[in-house]
Amino acid sequence: MEMGTTTWPVEQRRYPRTFLGVPVRIHFAGVPKSLTLELADVSLEGSYFRTSGPKPRRGQWVAYGFVTADLTVCAARGRVVRVDDAGFALQLEGTNSAFQTFVTDISAPFRPAA
Repeated sequence: MEMGTTTWPVEQRRYPRTFLGVPVRIHFAGVPKSLTLELADVSLEGSYFRTSGPKPRRGQWVAYGFVTADLTVCAARGRVVRVDDAGFALQLEGTNSAFQTFVTDISAPFRPAA
């Protein structure tokens, strides 16, 4: 059996996407109650959430936050740019410095301890 070649789409993101799979509190604009959803991946420009439940509409504002192990509060907000069967994606338009530091830290190349 001969292996074929696979052509991958060209990556157009400016920042690397880091896969997480962690629960975060999220709030859809115009909806009074927040939800806990899975933050599937994140970068300094965007986020993707997995959910089989309610999804926002394209263009809707969404805000979310989480607390790190050292009790730092990370917060971000953005607009929905894609909705699919598995979840939805945000283009981030505002983040706090704690969020930026967290994403930068987890996106750094792995370096083993000396």
